[in-house]
Amino acid sequence: RGDRLREVTRGARDGRPSRFSTGRNEAGPRCVGPWGTAGAQRSLLYSIEHPVRMPHRAVVLGEAPPELVALLDRCAPPLDVVLAPPAVDREGARRALAERPAIVIVMASLADGPALPQMRALPAEARPEALIVCSLREGDAVGAFEVRATDFLQLPAAAARVAAALARARQQLLQGELLRAADELQRLLG
Repeated sequence: RGDRLREVTRGARDGRPSRFSTGRNEAGPRCVGPWGTAGAQRSLLYSIEHPVRMPHRAVVLGEAPPELVALLDRCAPPLDVVLAPPAVDREGARRALAERPAIVIVMASLADGPALPQMRALPAEARPEALIVCSLREGDAVGAFEVRATDFLQLPAAAARVAAALARARQQLLQGELLRAADELQRLLG
């Protein structure tokens, strides 16, 4: 995609390319058109072809099975999710939540007690935007959704199911960001 020349045509019914041509060559990106200086042209082309991605930070609370950790490591990078080191006890969970991760993956129990009561005790403004609860017991699903979990994974979970849960959590984050941006735009426009 980036190495081949693309012709951008205006009303290309006659088959002739317009004055606008974008592409790459050995010297780097180039852009020909009525956009001003060469530096501005390169900047415009680069920003269109390479949008800035901000990875979302995720943390695992509790002792996750090695299989789940391996699946998370494999599924997270394509979704722009960066996994932080896990927190296995209540104090570690408190510290991890204080750093405001975007996605929290909670095992049903921590090393020193159940995790869901700790999540219930969090004030609404301190709760993560996306929460995935994992448990061996299907009965924990009700408790997961009581704390407004984005998804519930019954372990052991298939790779596709883990990937779908992470994608759903990321989608929820993106929707929240979009709503905040729209509110800010509306506030600025008055």
